[in-house]
Amino acid sequence: PDLAYFLGLLVGDGTLTYRNAVAFTTADRFLADEFERIAGEQFGCPVGRKRNGKDFVLGSRRVREFLAVNGVGYATAAGKAVPG
Repeated sequence: PDLAYFLGLLVGDGTLTYRNAVAFTTADRFLADEFERIAGEQFGCPVGRKRNGKDFVLGSRRVREFLAVNGVGYATAAGKAVPG
């Protein structure tokens, strides 16, 4: 369930165009905390925070490739879809 939730966060408010990272943008503290928690538990990766306080980056080529293989491709907002 956590991994599915994480994928939903990325499809909804993520940046998926990077080759070595994914980013998640939110002002909602709960969603940011969940993104960080799941990234740590599922992938063992810390999440960096940008200075604006709304952008959270998980920098990992391994994680990015895992997501791509599992249906979360390198798409802009218009091309995003829920993995099938």
